[in-house]
Amino acid sequence: MTAVTAAVLVSAPAGAEPRETGTSTPPLAVIIDGSGSMNADDAGGQSRIDAAKQATRGLIESLPDEQEVSLLTYGTNTGSTPGEKEAGCQDITVLEPLGTGNRDQLLSSVDALAASGYTPLGNALLTAEEQLPAEGPRQVVLVSDGIDTCAPPPVCEVAQQMKERGTDLVVNTIGFNVDPEARTELECVAQATEGTYADVGDAASLQTELVRKAGRSLVGAEVEGEPITGSLRPGEGPVIVPGGVEDGVASPVFYRDVVPAEAEESALHYTVELEEGDRLHVGMMMPPPPSVGLQAGRAFVVQPSLRPIGETLTCEAWGSAMSYANSFAHPIGGALVSEPIGTSETCPAGRYELVLDQVQGARGNTVDQPFRMGVWVDNGTDESGLAPASQDPSFVPLSAADPVAPTTPATSPADAEVLDNGDAVTAEIVAGETHWFRVPVQDGQRLRATIQLNSNEAPQADGGIVDEMGRRLEIVGFSPAMLPLDLVQDDEESQPGLEIPHDGSVPATSAAVASAPVRWANLEADADLRSAYLAGEQLVAVRYDALFARADATTEQFPVTYTFTADAHGDAEEGPGLAGPSSAASDPDDTQETSTPQDEDDGLGLWAWVLVAAAIAAVLALSVIVAIVLIRRRRTSPGGLGQGSAGG
Repeated sequence: MTAVTAAVLVSAPAGAEPRETGTSTPPLAVIIDGSGSMNADDAGGQSRIDAAKQATRGLIESLPDEQEVSLLTYGTNTGSTPGEKEAGCQDITVLEPLGTGNRDQLLSSVDALAASGYTPLGNALLTAEEQLPAEGPRQVVLVSDGIDTCAPPPVCEVAQQMKERGTDLVVNTIGFNVDPEARTELECVAQATEGTYADVGDAASLQTELVRKAGRSLVGAEVEGEPITGSLRPGEGPVIVPGGVEDGVASPVFYRDVVPAEAEESALHYTVELEEGDRLHVGMMMPPPPSVGLQAGRAFVVQPSLRPIGETLTCEAWGSAMSYANSFAHPIGGALVSEPIGTSETCPAGRYELVLDQVQGARGNTVDQPFRMGVWVDNGTDESGLAPASQDPSFVPLSAADPVAPTTPATSPADAEVLDNGDAVTAEIVAGETHWFRVPVQDGQRLRATIQLNSNEAPQADGGIVDEMGRRLEIVGFSPAMLPLDLVQDDEESQPGLEIPHDGSVPATSAAVASAPVRWANLEADADLRSAYLAGEQLVAVRYDALFARADATTEQFPVTYTFTADAHGDAEEGPGLAGPSSAASDPDDTQETSTPQDEDDGLGLWAWVLVAAAIAAVLALSVIVAIVLIRRRRTSPGGLGQGSAGG
């Protein structure tokens, strides 16, 4: 039996110095089977070797110019008689070493191949491994029309040993007109390395799978913070210890929790101690799961509220829900800012309950959803002499920068790179992935950012990795304390972002966004300004959304490349004299102490129920038609999806 093998392996040849690179598409080693059975004429009207050569040519021609590729073969220097087996099982040749700019040589080598010998799959995988470093992410794609004819070593054991030598190694396998025995062997190889298996029967289907498995899978978003588990029962929530103010700068404490998947009792309860004059600030961010695609008819709303333990009236000055409808296109955020404690009878000093209620009738999370929550308090802040709330929504767009050397951005806000003074980053991203950046912004300045598409791999004819419609780079902002930060794109009201053309072209235009000027007075302004009140390192997330794709963490994709530029625009102004606890508030003696149990229905105040009822009504009324609206909007308007801001 015979095989065509494609090894997708990350890094330089063995012994090479580690290289610094921003490209996330693995270097590719294609191992073509030249054994005798490849001459069988059963591959859609042509021989298997001709189908393999055609598919491999298509793969090479579809690769990005910067893709590193090498070419290996086996079975081309011997025959397949019993007397030639010993030599045939060692007949493995490196035709082209790993490199870039070698496409013509690769194509010539493919055209010259002729099938004749044995199928040493295990030794072929070992030879491919020798061409690459002994550590780091590596990916192998093995396409075979049958079992290994040279075992030992058994190919499945070889794959297991390779995985043990490098935990980041993944082997994906493709069966080419295989029988049940060969399919079992190839499935074993994939399972041993946490890879995937697929069947093909002709050149077209083989090329499609080669292209898919020669890309890379998405890197899921990370949610970092102090682990905490909110209670599903009122009055029994764990104690949250807010951050305070350090050297006049807000110093939030970040927690990490999970909203359960469609639990019957889904409100999460936490306990927080607040003193006279304290004002509590809570910001929340939930990244999408590691997948993309339309979720028509589904919606998700998590509404925060704050009330004294044992009471029903709430103590918020304002707040916003974490929410999405029909498509989890980008990280979503929510917020809550309390009234200063002690300024009214409904907000006395003492122990409070923070409630995050996943609203009945709007449950859309089919899996547990982790989220990040920033919590801090100010107390006695000097607000005298400050500029009034921002009024002018217009802004001068930041010009797009030229592409720079690629880097690999962080997938979590905690690790985000800091960009200042018009710094630019060029990076690759695949559907379902989110990149994070930090931008220092002082009082009186506004955050500005611009994103430009540099390369765009067109989807395959059958829809490929990502369907041709509805691909987009989404842009959302968050404050230093994780409150959602409203961004405006070129004075438009649609969700900021950049459409990715379905034909593989690169648009000449860029997407420019900006926040309102950051001022403490925005804290008590209209809803569209409230989020821009806290100076410091603002956060920007860029996510590649694909509305009609069916991609997850196991799907191999080719990335698009973009350049992201950001700065702080405007003159800096005098900021508030932030005051508050110099360190985290004292932790109550018993972090699980309970108070008077409350009914589940007591979780929200009157104003919150009004907003929640409106949100549910809108979701239920529009869920059937939103998908159609989204489709039309994406087809006809390059400006965006028309979704609301991250602030809900």
